[in-house]
Amino acid sequence: MRSLLRNGTFKVDIWSLKYGVTDGIKAVVGRSINEFNALRKLFSELGGYFEYSQVSANGNSKDLYDSDVVFVSENEWCRVENKFPNGTRCRGKEKYYRVNEYLLSPHPYRNVKDADRRYSQARQDEIVFDIVKKRGGFFIDMGANNGQFLSNSLWLERHHNWTGLLIEADPELCQRNDKLKRHAWTLCGCICKENKAVTFIKDVNHKKTVL
Repeated sequence: MRSLLRNGTFKVDIWSLKYGVTDGIKAVVGRSINEFNALRKLFSELGGYFEYSQVSANGNSKDLYDSDVVFVSENEWCRVENKFPNGTRCRGKEKYYRVNEYLLSPHPYRNVKDADRRYSQARQDEIVFDIVKKRGGFFIDMGANNGQFLSNSLWLERHHNWTGLLIEADPELCQRNDKLKRHAWTLCGCICKENKAVTFIKDVNHKKTVL
């Protein structure tokens, strides 16, 4: 069976084992530990499996008297789950689901009395609309500030029924953005070529922010 598994002749998604070694009368704990470690080594060599069982990682010999042991295909697990039981994220889903954790959902469209008011610094919002001439578009506004100050997207949203994604790295400004109840996704984070956490430092005295 080992050779068939190793050469890919057949594939098993889930191995569910009732594990324990006895001498016909009682459990043989020492032999159980050795045999179980050999089983772990096999699945490690095969690759693509993780262990999901009652067996602890602290060498507790009592675990091996009688245990339910499961080895699960990583691909099969990650087809329906985002994380492994130990909290590690499934490969290929890190970026999407990590970003998703920081997204704030859009608020419903609502009528405002100053919907035709423009906020852009140099008529960027008008220029965009003059080019695309479209209602119900989708924007990505990086450096969205508090959602209103010098906004290049608020007029498009309120007056032309656009929605989109507002991105702001300053946590304080991002929360103000959400209080404005805009009909757009809000991402409290920054854009980076790598998928990693960064430290946000705010210099209150000099009114500077750096990443």
